[in-house]
Amino acid sequence: MTRARDLLQIYSRQGKGKNKNPDGYMRELIENSGLFRYLTAVAVPGAQASLEIFAAASPAYPAESQVARWFELPVLEGLHSRLSASAVESYQRCGLQFKLDRDWRLAAKPAAAMQYGATMHRVLKTYFDSVGLGCSRTDEELIEIFRRDLAEAGIQETYQRELYEQLGITQLLDFLATARESAPQVLDTEQTFDIRVGATTVIGRIDRIDARADGRVDIVDYKTGKARDQKSADESLQLSLYAIAAHEKWGHKVGSVIFYNLENNVPVVTTRNEAQLLEARQAVTDAAEGIAAGIRSETRDALQLLCVPEPLSGAGEANSLQHGGSGEKVKLGTRAKETPSHRDRRECRSTSQWWVFPSCQKKLRGRIPRPLLTSY
Repeated sequence: MTRARDLLQIYSRQGKGKNKNPDGYMRELIENSGLFRYLTAVAVPGAQASLEIFAAASPAYPAESQVARWFELPVLEGLHSRLSASAVESYQRCGLQFKLDRDWRLAAKPAAAMQYGATMHRVLKTYFDSVGLGCSRTDEELIEIFRRDLAEAGIQETYQRELYEQLGITQLLDFLATARESAPQVLDTEQTFDIRVGATTVIGRIDRIDARADGRVDIVDYKTGKARDQKSADESLQLSLYAIAAHEKWGHKVGSVIFYNLENNVPVVTTRNEAQLLEARQAVTDAAEGIAAGIRSETRDALQLLCVPEPLSGAGEANSLQHGGSGEKVKLGTRAKETPSHRDRRECRSTSQWWVFPSCQKKLRGRIPRPLLTSY
C-alpha cells in the first residue's frame, strides 16, 4: 500500500540479458497484461527503468489510515515504570522500534540466534554450578547437554540448527579450556535483580559474578553473537546498570565489568566510575520520562514518510525518502557514516531530518496488518 494519491514512480536497474525489464516483482508487474491500463514502463537515462503506477481507490481500504492517530494514544499504563537495560537501549536507538516491541507488543518468534544464545547460557551455568559443587562436568557431558538443549530450543531449519550445533561445540570447548586454566572464583551465575532508579524499577539478569583477591567482584556478561569491541564495553549502558545492581542488590564493590565474546573466546574488560554510573541512572530517567510522555514525537512522524526512491548512481547507496508532512528529503540510513551521531549510536532523529532504519521498516512491513500500511 502507498500514500500516493495520483502517481507512484518506482525506479530500478534494468535487467541483464535479452529481457531488459527489471528483475523481481517489477518484471511481474510490467509483463502482466491485466495491469497495462494502470501502469506504464518508462526507460530512463542510464541502466535504470522507471515504473509509473496510476492511483485508484481501493474498495478494500477506502478510508484514510489512522496509524498517525493511533500513535497519539497514551502508552500502556506503567510501561515506563519497569524497564530492562535492553529496553532503555532499544528506546535510545529507535523510539519507533521500542513502541512496536514494548507498547504494541507485536508478536515475533524468537530468532535462532537468541535460542542459541539461551542454550549456551544454560550450559555455562551448568558447568560453573557443577564446579561450585565440587563435581565438575566433563567436556563430553556438557556437549551432550548442549546438543539436547539446542534440539529442544525449536530451531525449525535443520541446516541452521546443525550449523549452530557445530559452532556451539567449538565455542564451548574453547571456553572450557580457558575457564579450567584460569579457574575463576565464581560467586553466582544467572542472578536476577530489580533495583530502583528514580521512579523506575530496572530489571535484569547477570550472567556471572566472580570474586577477586582484593575483595571486589567482576561482572561478566556472555555475548554469543557478534563480538563486542572495547568501545562497546566502555559505553555500554547494560554493564553500567549491572554494576549498579551488583552494589545495590548484593552489596558488592565492583572492580571490572566484562563482555565475554564467545565468538573469539576473548573477554573485553572495562571499569566504571561514579560519573558513568550517574550518567546511566540519568539515561534510565530520561527514557522513562520520554516513554511516559508518549514515546517520541518522531515515532509518529516516522510513519508519515512517503518512500520516493531517487535514481541510484551506484550499488549500495541509500535511498532517499520524503517526509510526508514537509516534503523534506531524508535518508534511509544503511551505513554507519550516513547515520546521525549521538555518542556514536544510531538514533531515530537528528536536528534537521527524520531517520527510519531497516529494522523498523522490516517490522512495519512484515508485522503490522495490511490496513495499517496505507500510511507507510
